[in-house]
Amino acid sequence: MKKTTLLLLAIVMIAGYTLTAQVAINTDGSTADGSAMLDVKSTVKGLLPPRMLEAERDAIVNPEAGLIVYCIDCVEMQMYNGTEWVNIDGSPAHGQNQAPVASNVNFTGTLEVGQVLTGSYTYSDNEGDLEGTSTYQWYRADDGSGSGQAAIGGATALTYTLQVADETKYVSFEVTPVAQTGTSPGAAVMSAYQGAVPPNQAPVASNVNFAGTLVVSEVLTGSYTYSDYESDPEGTSTYQWYSADDGSGTNQAAISGATALTYTLQAAQDGKYVSFEVTPVALTGNSPGAAVMSAYQGAVTDNYPPVASNVGFDGCLLAVGSTLTGSYTYSDNESDPEGTSTYIWYRADDGSGTNQAAISGATAIDYVTQAADDGKYLSFEVTPVASSGSSPGMPVMSAFQLYEIYTLLAGEVINPTTCDVWMDRNLGASQVATSSTDAAAYGDVYQWGRVAEGHESRSSAKWIGTANTAVPNLGNPWDGLFVENYADWLNPSNPNLWQGVGGINNPCPSGYRLPTIYEYDNERLSWSSNDAAGAFNSPLKFTLGGKRRSGGAYFEFVGTNGFYWSSTPSTTYSSNSYYLRIDPNDTWNGDDHRASGVSVRCIKN
Repeated sequence: MKKTTLLLLAIVMIAGYTLTAQVAINTDGSTADGSAMLDVKSTVKGLLPPRMLEAERDAIVNPEAGLIVYCIDCVEMQMYNGTEWVNIDGSPAHGQNQAPVASNVNFTGTLEVGQVLTGSYTYSDNEGDLEGTSTYQWYRADDGSGSGQAAIGGATALTYTLQVADETKYVSFEVTPVAQTGTSPGAAVMSAYQGAVPPNQAPVASNVNFAGTLVVSEVLTGSYTYSDYESDPEGTSTYQWYSADDGSGTNQAAISGATALTYTLQAAQDGKYVSFEVTPVALTGNSPGAAVMSAYQGAVTDNYPPVASNVGFDGCLLAVGSTLTGSYTYSDNESDPEGTSTYIWYRADDGSGTNQAAISGATAIDYVTQAADDGKYLSFEVTPVASSGSSPGMPVMSAFQLYEIYTLLAGEVINPTTCDVWMDRNLGASQVATSSTDAAAYGDVYQWGRVAEGHESRSSAKWIGTANTAVPNLGNPWDGLFVENYADWLNPSNPNLWQGVGGINNPCPSGYRLPTIYEYDNERLSWSSNDAAGAFNSPLKFTLGGKRRSGGAYFEFVGTNGFYWSSTPSTTYSSNSYYLRIDPNDTWNGDDHRASGVSVRCIKN
């Protein structure tokens, strides 16, 4: 009976509500506010909306916009906005993908026309969705507040090259972040405006100078470097030549009509100083630039200064204390004789003259090398001076040459002219020669191409025949014996023996080899005389040890001639090789049978 009564009461209430279209729920009997469909009033209880889990919320079919639930596991009051569930405060509800965000939006680069600006930003996404192809846009405006802001046409890359249209403008970079998956794109974000981009600048002339001989009737030629900040090409720049009383420009005056890049010196400039001026002009943009003058040069004369050419130096660049000697050719247009020309020696770090510095006190034509020169490059400079007329001429430097100290080992000697290092005695000699006929310095005699295995001894026995191999100590009947044969001791002949340090049968100590005939030529040219006296007085102290004849194996020319094998085979006879020959009156290159016994002097590799 009670259940029936309650049901009837509920029906009556619902009917009443439907009639009034307003519902008031309270304990004081007040009616609903006229502006409310439902007016709930209490000071001890609240309104409890439907409560459900996130999964249950998402299972609601076709939720109506404005539908409200309390998500239990989200711990949020949520509403469906017609598209997705959001929290009552408008923030995305739990389980709803958020759009990516761009932050720290900025750009770097120099604000000048032609310079490249590069945008930067930090991409982030609440769900970790990776960045896709975010989009960019560059803007220009009239001021830093963005007044008159406009998108720059085509400027949709991460970088932007400033154009002439950007001059006096402010620039901003915008990024719209795009995610590969999930909700996208995010909101576009602009950097602060930077600027203003400076206006077009006038062209600049630099390195203004001129070249030519400061003599009346000679042509001077101006030179300069043109540049323009915006790369505006050069137009018709203008020129002016000036004269003055001294290098400071005292009483400077423009030379009438001298407005070309070149100028022919007139008699009026005799005794004057001259300068070249250029005013750079651009084809487009802001122009002209500022006029720039060269330094004054002078004084002009009617007599040509002397000239130094073929500047170089000779000497050994190996040993400390060796003497280098400068050389040059002096000339003067009016044949004014040479006066006291001046010299300076320089050292530098490389052949290009890096860190070039004058060597203190090295102001003579000769220079004695020092330990400080080791590993440096040296150069000789001459300033030609005439004893009359216009002087001095222009200083001229030689090419830089590397100087490396070589410490001679025991038994070595160096030729300070050729810089070649040699053994100080013949192979087999017991001492350095004390005279050209010092028998103890004659040494052994080798058949060309054979290794030292005894045959070279001046007292070795002979074997008549021809060897069929160049390899000794194999039980050959000729091992250790002098092979007596008219032409070559080896059949067939082998011109490839004794070639270089690693050459077959090289008899020299490790690091040494037989010299070429051309190296002997260099030695001969450095001697005080090309004869036996010059050969002995040279650093190598050559002796006249004679030779052992190929046919008969006997010695000849001992004490009157010296013979020294080279490694160079004869180009005339296939069984011969070249040697250096020395006699009391002459020295020359000859060739002889390879079966001949001849002295050997070894050169450092």
